[in-house]
Amino acid sequence: MIKHIFIKEIRETFRDRRVISGAFVGPIFLMFLFVFAFGTIETTLKKPKAPVIHVVRSANEPAFLTELRSNHALRIQEVSSEEVGQKLLREGKAKLILKLSPTFDEDLAGRKAATIQALYDPGEVLSTIALRTFQEMVNLKNRSALDQTLRVAGIPVEAAQPIVLKTTELTRDEALGGSMLIGMLPYLIVIWAFYGGFSAVSDLVAGEKERTTLETLLITPVKRFHVAMGKFLALSLICLASSLSSLVTVLLIGASGTSLARSVFPNGMNLTPLAVVAILAVLVPLVAFFAGTMLAISAFAKNTREAQTHLTLLSFIVLVPAMASQFIGFTDWAKDRWVSFVPILNSSNAIRSALLGRVDPTDLAATVTTSLLLGAVGIFLAVRLFEREEVLARI
Repeated sequence: MIKHIFIKEIRETFRDRRVISGAFVGPIFLMFLFVFAFGTIETTLKKPKAPVIHVVRSANEPAFLTELRSNHALRIQEVSSEEVGQKLLREGKAKLILKLSPTFDEDLAGRKAATIQALYDPGEVLSTIALRTFQEMVNLKNRSALDQTLRVAGIPVEAAQPIVLKTTELTRDEALGGSMLIGMLPYLIVIWAFYGGFSAVSDLVAGEKERTTLETLLITPVKRFHVAMGKFLALSLICLASSLSSLVTVLLIGASGTSLARSVFPNGMNLTPLAVVAILAVLVPLVAFFAGTMLAISAFAKNTREAQTHLTLLSFIVLVPAMASQFIGFTDWAKDRWVSFVPILNSSNAIRSALLGRVDPTDLAATVTTSLLLGAVGIFLAVRLFEREEVLARI
C-alpha cells in the first residue's frame, strides 16, 4: 500500500508547476548562474587590466618616466599640475597621482635618493592596487640599481640577499580542481535538499485538508502508517532529486570542456567513485531528516498558510548552519570532531570534504548517524500525527 500512496503523491506532485519550478528549474538555473558568475570572476582575476597612473607634467621628462611608458603593466596619463591630480583623485577619476622631483635624473646620476611623491586614496581598492603595482616596479628598479653597484664594487650580488626562500607547490587531486565553487557548492546542495521539498510539502497534507481529500484517503482500508510513509517517500525523492540536480548541473558544465568550464575548473574535475558514494551517503539521511520534519509540520498545520508560516521559520534554522559551512573551511573548526555532530553543518562539511577528495570515515559515520537519528525522529512525529484524529482539523 505504501507503493500506491507513493506513486499517487509523485504523480500529483509533478503535475504542480510550482514544484517543477522550485525543485528542478530553480537549482539548475541558479547553478548555471553561479558557474557563469564564478567563471567571470576567475577570468577577471587572471587577466587584470593595467591600472591607469596619472603623472604630473614636468618641464623635462625624466628617463624613468619614459621607461614607465614602455611598460605594458601600466597606463600613463599626464595631468597639468598636482592640484588637478588631487581633484581627479577626490572625484574618483584617478587612482594614483605621481609627482617626480625636478632633479630626479640628476639625483639618480649623483647616486642620491630620487624622490617620487605618490598620492592615493586608501579607501579605494583600485587606488591601493595601483599603488602596490607601482611599488613593485620601483622595487625592481632599486634591485637592479643595487645589483649594478655591487658588480662595480666587485661584491657578489648574493651578498645583498643572504637568505633565499625556495617554495615548492604540493598539489593534490581535488574533485573540483581547486575551484572557487568549492565553498558554495556544499551549501547549495544542502539548501536545495530542503527547498526542493519546501515547494511541495504544503499541499502534501495541509493542502489535502483544505480540499477535504485527506478525509477520503484516511477512511479507506489503507493503514495510516502506510499513508504517512508513502507521502514521506515521495517527498524524500523530490528533495533528493532537487539536491542532486544542482550537483549534476555543475558536473555537466565541468565536463563540457568549454572556456567557461576551464576558467571555473582550471585543473579539471576528479570526482572519484568514493566521493560520489560519500556524498550520497550524506544526502540520503539528510533528505530523510528534512522530509520527515517538513511532513510533520504539514500534518500539524491546519491549512497551507499555517504550514508555510511554520516552514518559513524552519528554513531560517536550516539556513544558519548551511551558510556557516561556507566559511568553516577557512578556520580550524573544520577539523574539530564536534562539527560532525552539528545537524546540517556536518552534512555540508562532509560534502565539502568529499568534493576535495578528503573522505574521513569517522566524520562521515558521525554525520550519517546524526542525520539518521534526526530523520527517524521526524518520521516518527509524522506517523504519530497521522494516527491522531486531529490531523483532519482545518480550523
